[in-house]
Amino acid sequence: MEGDLDHLLEIVKKAQEICVKEGCSRVLSQIKIDYKAEGVTMDEKIHKYR
Repeated sequence: MEGDLDHLLEIVKKAQEICVKEGCSRVLSQIKIDYKAEGVTMDEKIHKYR
């Protein structure tokens, strides 16, 4: 995903809440953040795999 960090973390939080609501007793979320002051796009990250 790409976007505003606060918005992205809110998505993760909501996903965890949905899992718990649906009956999961434990949820593990692994997050990897690639930050560049000038920005980074998903295309930059995956272009070598296309």
